[in-house]
Amino acid sequence: MAFIPVELAPRLADWIRDREGRLFPISGRHAQRVIERMADAAGIPGASAHALRHTLATRVYARTGDLGVVQRVLGHASVATTVRYARVEEEAMRRAVGA
Repeated sequence: MAFIPVELAPRLADWIRDREGRLFPISGRHAQRVIERMADAAGIPGASAHALRHTLATRVYARTGDLGVVQRVLGHASVATTVRYARVEEEAMRRAVGA
């Protein structure tokens, strides 16, 4: 399951109906280069598509506290894989122990 912005729905529906070409005519490597260039321009070190995936996992986990939800969002077959993606934020740990 994938969640998409509402604005994308009409384009996606057209593509599903017609199935002509790629929905997003960009390779994974090209997308990675775009992310890296944008991050460099913004002064954000270490940004990558993979880092964004880790950030998504961490934020979903912080909001839900449910690794099962994170697992489904990321499409992992095993929750053990998901655990490596979802990092517990330091502030969340402080709140949990009342510090």
